[in-house]
Amino acid sequence: MPEALGGSGVLATVTAGLFVSWNGPRFISPATRLQGFFVWGLVNYLIEGVIFLLMGLQAVVIIDNLDLAEWQHLALAAAVVSAVIIAVRFVWVFTVTYLPRLLWPPFARRDPAPPWQPVFVIGFTGIRGVVSLAAALSIRRRSAMRPFPSAGCCCW
Repeated sequence: MPEALGGSGVLATVTAGLFVSWNGPRFISPATRLQGFFVWGLVNYLIEGVIFLLMGLQAVVIIDNLDLAEWQHLALAAAVVSAVIIAVRFVWVFTVTYLPRLLWPPFARRDPAPPWQPVFVIGFTGIRGVVSLAAALSIRRRSAMRPFPSAGCCCW
């Protein structure tokens, strides 16, 4: 359905999951949530494992279809995207840690700013898991009028 409207099915699924997780307490009783907590933890672990397994299986097909020039282009693109993501992550983490304390002195008195070292570590520890994979899968199939190299993944 999202593709028919010009959107991304992967992003629609992530959005629906976030909506349900945010509004779940209104629809599910506390006792049921407590019982389901451990079951859903296991289900989440299994689904993430299957997703990474399927991506690994597709990686072999993609690797077999690339020549040296495409490898160089993809390596450069991956390095640039990784550098930008890491830079944005650090800017975001340092900004949300220190800017509120600079703008609102009462907040700074009540909750002083932490040293920069733990904030630096937090900058490295936040990007992981299936949500990052969903962001990667949201890349359009065509870029600059050239098809994106894929193995015909059913997820796109």
